[in-house]
Amino acid sequence: MDASVIIPTHNKPQELRRCLEAVLAQQFDGEFEVLVCDDGSSDSTAAMIEEWRRSEPRLRYLRHPTPRGPAAARNLGIRHAGAPLVAMTDDDTIPDPRWLENLCAAARRPGVAAVEGRVTPGRPVGPCEAAPTNETGGVYLTCNMLYRRDTLAAVGGFDERFPFAAYEDCDLAARVREHGAIAWAPEAIVTHPPRPITWRRILREMRYWPWIMVTARRYGYFGWPASPTRHPRAGAIWNAVVKLPAGRFLSALRALRSHPEEAFRAALRALAEPAAALWLVVPELLRFDLESAAFRMDYLALPAAAPRVGAVIVNTRQPEQLVHCIRSFQAADYPDLRWIPVANWAQQAEVERLQVQLPGLEWVVTGENLGYTGANNLGIQRALDLGCEYILVMNDDIECIA
Repeated sequence: MDASVIIPTHNKPQELRRCLEAVLAQQFDGEFEVLVCDDGSSDSTAAMIEEWRRSEPRLRYLRHPTPRGPAAARNLGIRHAGAPLVAMTDDDTIPDPRWLENLCAAARRPGVAAVEGRVTPGRPVGPCEAAPTNETGGVYLTCNMLYRRDTLAAVGGFDERFPFAAYEDCDLAARVREHGAIAWAPEAIVTHPPRPITWRRILREMRYWPWIMVTARRYGYFGWPASPTRHPRAGAIWNAVVKLPAGRFLSALRALRSHPEEAFRAALRALAEPAAALWLVVPELLRFDLESAAFRMDYLALPAAAPRVGAVIVNTRQPEQLVHCIRSFQAADYPDLRWIPVANWAQQAEVERLQVQLPGLEWVVTGENLGYTGANNLGIQRALDLGCEYILVMNDDIECIA
């Protein structure tokens, strides 16, 4: 298994079907699984997935009996993911056919702990609409991210106290960057269609502010490093009451000529938003227990993954010796050991017999006598190509006795 794709969902069967059709049709050079993590849906989602699974072995269905939020739903998928690379998208997105391939290709670069891809609305966004976008990187939207599973285990997964689909992704990215780089893969594209901005949506987004404040307390910035602050509580109040409504109002004014009716409605909402924030947001921010919420916890409790080891072993026309050596080591229970035998100056018939006796290994055949050092260098290069973190160089006249 090369990659696991996690899709959290809650009561969106039509959008989920559209997303799954795109994910299962990926042009991916490897094996992948798709984990649908149902956060307590009360509609037809379970029946739809069960029917789909009868003909799609790559599809797995996990479910919380009651809603616990998107962070908990994604952690459920991470715990059950069977691949070293974990890609994530949302149930209302449409991934590009080579989305997963491009994410995984970027993840193979040295020092990369995660990869973010491009998120586009697919069409112009109107003044009364909103859509998550990431056109330049540094946004870390979970509708288009890939993480190494061992890195997710090291940071403890998503913080499940974040109750909404907002800023839990920024919080995770901040912790992941302590373990490695987050690469930018603009060719890994996900379309996230725009959604209408309504009063209900604005009032829901006002509930995000305590948790945006948590990111500021932990890392010194609101969500992203480009928004630094030394005073999380005061800064959150200023942004909720003044800065964000003012930005919406100016955007509405700019759209008056092209979309007068929609822009007028958006401007009215922006003018009323400060009063709503003073009534709903400020009291909550003042009484919010910021110090307790900022305490970091491990929600996965996963054992750290064993590093991948490549065992390079050169053999020059002594096949019985090679078979004896490798078989003595194959009883060992190390979880991620890749055998890389180098058949140096071997005849084709001899190699074919060895491949039958020792199947499933990463064979390297030289075709000429490269000597001990030249043959080892070929094996070492193959180990690096396989992503091995450690390389065990062995002679073929030894055996494992314990």
